[in-house]
Amino acid sequence: MNFTVAIQGFLIAVCLFTSAATQGGAGATKTKAHMPCSNAEADEAINYLARERAHTWNEVYDLYRKFAHCDDGAISEGFSAIIGRLLVDDWKHVSELNAFVRSTPAFESFVTSHIDEMTALSEWRIVQKNVRHHCPPDARDLCKAIDKTISRLKKP
Repeated sequence: MNFTVAIQGFLIAVCLFTSAATQGGAGATKTKAHMPCSNAEADEAINYLARERAHTWNEVYDLYRKFAHCDDGAISEGFSAIIGRLLVDDWKHVSELNAFVRSTPAFESFVTSHIDEMTALSEWRIVQKNVRHHCPPDARDLCKAIDKTISRLKKP
């Protein structure tokens, strides 16, 4: 998977977001969760996400718990890149994702909201094949949600 273009776009967005946050722009405090995201939190989230430091669902879940209220702009794109990478390249650990979804149902919505254009549609088709043919029995609801979200993405 070629992440060069996604990372370049992400880094440009990070610069724009950081500039808006420092100047008190729209991305500085209003988030999807309608909770304030301080400049320090935004900087910390960007630091983690820009370096793609989350390599497991446990790490993504920890970032979600810490920064979900900052999920906007460049931070959202960082989450999308990491979630896309894990779903595409690390399907064997989808049961770990499912365990977090079962304990925190809102995490499923968070994950599916990041199934987007940050990852190529051809890569999402790989995930779709996995959810349809290699879904663990205890993760069927999660697989259906992922499949439904991927099906809504634009066709090439």
